[in-house]
This record gives sequence, structure tokens and C-alpha cells, in this order.
Amino acid sequence: MKKRILNGPYLKPPEWLTGLSDEVKKVCLLIGQWTGSDGDKAVIETLSGLKYDAFMRLILPFTKGRIYLSIW
Repeated sequence: MKKRILNGPYLKPPEWLTGLSDEVKKVCLLIGQWTGSDGDKAVIETLSGLKYDAFMRLILPFTKGRIYLSIW
């Protein structure tokens, strides 16, 4: 029973672990929290190499509540 539980579907990697690139995860971990101010956007763009809107499109599906914006 122990082997079945430990090797079964309960140990699948979480979706956010495989769904985001390492670079995006590193930026999120480094910054932690941001407000969307021009300064925060500039830092995110510099660190990620992506435009702020593109960065947000990548991470929004993995945020609490799975927020999807209709403009994208």
C-alpha cells in the first residue's frame, strides 16, 4: 500500500512547476510581490526579458483564483 501511494498520482509534479519556464519562476521568486507601477513593470521586464503584459499572461493562469483577462 505504501509503495502504491508514494508512486501513485499523488506525487505528480504541480502544474505550475512544469507550466512555467525557469526564468519566469525565478523572476516571480526574486520579486515576490509587485504593484504594477511603472518601476515594478520595468524591473520585471528587465529581469524576465519579456514585456510586462506577456509576463503577466504567462503567470496569470497559475495565480490564486486563476484570473483570466478577456483582453488577451
